[in-house]
Amino acid sequence: MTRMQTIDKDLALSVVFRSGGHIGLTWTGSWSAWVTSRLGAGEHLAAAASGIRHVLQGDPS
Repeated sequence: MTRMQTIDKDLALSVVFRSGGHIGLTWTGSWSAWVTSRLGAGEHLAAAASGIRHVLQGDPS
């Protein structure tokens, strides 16, 4: 499992690599909520990774 978080620790993302090229993403926040997403390999995963990078870096675009 890989875990990343924002500098202010308001949002964290845990990544679990699963069989068949799938990953499980679990989002947690200081507001005591979580969301788990499952993504397949390929373009959807690449697009999600790009969006996640922007969120964790605080990029508003």
